[in-house]
Amino acid sequence: MTTTSNYMRRGLRRRKVAAVSTAMATLLLAACGSGGGTSGAASNGGAATGGGSGSQSFKGQTLTVELLPITIDAKGYNAYHNAMAKAFFKATGARVKYVTTSESSTEQFAQIEATHTGPDVLLKAEDGQAFASGAFVHLTAADWKVLGGTKQLYPVQLEACGPKGGPYDEVPMYNVPYVMVYNTKLFKKAGITSPPTTWTQYVKDAEKINDPSAGIYGTGFDPSDTQNSDNWKIAFYLSANYGGALYADHDLGNTPTIDSAPVQKAYEFWYDWYTKYHIVNPASLSWQEPQLQAAFAAGKIGMLPAVKSQYEPLYNSGAIGHNYAFATMPSVPYGMNSLPPGGTAPGSFLSQDGLYIGTYAPVKLALQFEKIMLEKKFQVMQYDMTGNMPVTTAAGDQVEKKAGSLLKPFFKALPSEEPEPFAVSWPVAQEDIQAMTGKLASTLATTHHLADADIGSALSKTEAEVKSGS
Repeated sequence: MTTTSNYMRRGLRRRKVAAVSTAMATLLLAACGSGGGTSGAASNGGAATGGGSGSQSFKGQTLTVELLPITIDAKGYNAYHNAMAKAFFKATGARVKYVTTSESSTEQFAQIEATHTGPDVLLKAEDGQAFASGAFVHLTAADWKVLGGTKQLYPVQLEACGPKGGPYDEVPMYNVPYVMVYNTKLFKKAGITSPPTTWTQYVKDAEKINDPSAGIYGTGFDPSDTQNSDNWKIAFYLSANYGGALYADHDLGNTPTIDSAPVQKAYEFWYDWYTKYHIVNPASLSWQEPQLQAAFAAGKIGMLPAVKSQYEPLYNSGAIGHNYAFATMPSVPYGMNSLPPGGTAPGSFLSQDGLYIGTYAPVKLALQFEKIMLEKKFQVMQYDMTGNMPVTTAAGDQVEKKAGSLLKPFFKALPSEEPEPFAVSWPVAQEDIQAMTGKLASTLATTHHLADADIGSALSKTEAEVKSGS
């Protein structure tokens, strides 16, 4: 049993749409009732709650599980998915049918909410919109007992699964912490003995490495990126250092704080890498994230913020070879000696994908699949075969012991990760922020100048757009 296409690395997979395509509707209707003719209500005793443990036989049923398309490492992903399917069949007598879609989460959520049909289980990013839609099961204490309990997870994982304290509608499948990476060869050449821990030192180190005549730049950025959402993730980190956030809370609140002093300072500092310090390649104003990573792999960039462990194969096969190392992100803002009042130092940005169960699905059967996914064996296997980090502490401890010193910063970051805003309007906000940063980058490419007022005006307009839903 294999997946139907190739796995997308996590980037922005949501977009605002006016209608859902016929192709998506066909996929959803085909997947409907895939649990051997057993409706969600029949196997669950109620559409909006979980199924508990029970001793029901699932022989002959089929569970439809929608995964993300695989774009790289297909062999490893397929082996991992097949192993889970075999274990699921052995435990339940039921089969897994893996499917994929090219449609966005926003499109699917709207369709599922309207029709109460679709894949039984869906792998998606954390999403307040999904929770608020009522289209997915809000897990009960009995459901979590089937799954092995919430205490097996890194505590921060739950912060991306629902409102604070629950209930939760997502079971995390894998975890993608972000740290910084640096070129050890360029560091040594510049006389730098350790990675920076403050943004002041980050800039100073980048200036030491910077050699545009040789095509070498101290750092890199990609403000036009839409493939990995770098153009809001960097602001996520920096605004937290300044004592702010992109949203006022993390409890389904719809209060964007994009137009705020900390966020403005974050973007001003980020664009200063181009306008003031000249430590980035001018061409990178239009780059997407793969171009940025390729430049680092080619040995043309001294260090990058917010990267993930899955880039290892790219680096190892590039001109940089093994001349790189990872480190936790700097935290103290530029020009300061310590964090300002309210400033925080996120160990990492929490990038998490997890499984949602449709309210129409055979919930008890779906819980059995999620239970297997959370088992230590399969969490470790997932890391071994795909490079994705575990979400359970037991698997994380085992993986850390075998991972070696190179990946230590990722495990160090796990307990202090910060999740995305858990807000219904967050998908809209991501798009609007991306459009904003792209426009500012375009202005820079043309004028080579960006006033603080330009950034402030852009942030104000973007927040207004998010609030209006436009």
